[in-house]
Amino acid sequence: MGFYIRKALQAGPVRFNLSKSGVGVSVGVKGFRVGSGPSGPYVHAGRGGLYYRQSLSSKSAPKEAAAGPGLPEQGRAIEKLVETQTYPSRALHASRVGAFSEPPRVDSKWLLFPPAYLVKKWLGKKYVERAEKYGAELLALVDTPEFLGPSFGDRVKELKARHGVPEGYGAWAHERLYEGALSSVVSDFEVSPGELDALLRLEDTLAIGPSRASDLKVSWFKAGYMAAIADGKLSVEEEKTLQTALERLGVPFTEVKAEAETIERLKKVRQLLEGEPTPVSASVALDKGEVCYFEAPGRMLVKRIIARFQSEGVQYKNLGLLTRKEGALLITDKRLMLVGQGTTAIELDKIVDLEVDHELNLITVSKKDRKTPLYFSTPDGLAAGAVLQRLVDGLSKED
Repeated sequence: MGFYIRKALQAGPVRFNLSKSGVGVSVGVKGFRVGSGPSGPYVHAGRGGLYYRQSLSSKSAPKEAAAGPGLPEQGRAIEKLVETQTYPSRALHASRVGAFSEPPRVDSKWLLFPPAYLVKKWLGKKYVERAEKYGAELLALVDTPEFLGPSFGDRVKELKARHGVPEGYGAWAHERLYEGALSSVVSDFEVSPGELDALLRLEDTLAIGPSRASDLKVSWFKAGYMAAIADGKLSVEEEKTLQTALERLGVPFTEVKAEAETIERLKKVRQLLEGEPTPVSASVALDKGEVCYFEAPGRMLVKRIIARFQSEGVQYKNLGLLTRKEGALLITDKRLMLVGQGTTAIELDKIVDLEVDHELNLITVSKKDRKTPLYFSTPDGLAAGAVLQRLVDGLSKED
């Protein structure tokens, strides 16, 4: 059985799905993907909250189609999840990176004077061309002894004057060179003292103020962060290099608080999956010798059809994941239990598949000899799923 984080983070057209039984890789564009994973090849298609996933392998057992992004098979209605009563989301944070430098733009007030606006647009285009040539010559200096040497500042002024680059466009060229240096540093997150010193001298020579330099560092850190967690996992090495980059780049913690929280969550999941589970006290009586490893508020949910309709010959179903019962969710070395309004228990050796949707804090459990899955939610579904996976893996090793 594999621990599969659905709605995985993605980088470009390639998406990685975390699974202890193997890492699945899919390639495609928004709305359609073909890939392979621990259960074999599959096609996954959909847009706008609808999806359909079909295994292409005869070895894979058919699964219930879940509501989320899809495409219906013939004679089947399109399903859309429109209501969920899961616990509030604590999704892995996907950074918005938007502080990269751009060339100056013509002030919109000149739109009131079309001839002047057109002239300024034409001049702006010419200045961008000059700034790009100026920037190319600056870049050519990087691999020379002159770069950041005693005469580097004078050389920068000379080149800027020769190309006739106005101040705003010159600043843009400087920022692009600085971003190139940041990109080189962030690409491997090995921020050495020498690299840090070079960045500081570059800031001084190119007149990049502390505030703007900080904004650019934050953006490039976030870009590197997204690359590091694109597979939904965080190795020990990735964790250390991210922390080192944060410290040495001097990135303000307030600007990357969400990223730091995600790093801690992925670190916790890694520790839960790789280490020995830690016993916790249980609020309910357990069987003799039974050990509890997780307890938190929980809900058992049931998938219901809220509405159905037909449009242009296609059947549609609006689905809801509605609370069936609520209480305490416990994971022991023998069972997954929801205690409250009675007790629902699933023996661990009956679990054949586990899926965690970190955006909904939803744990989908497939049970042996049961056609439809069971749905549970808890405030930290990712941690609960990791504990459950670790314990089930332990049983399979004993067998």
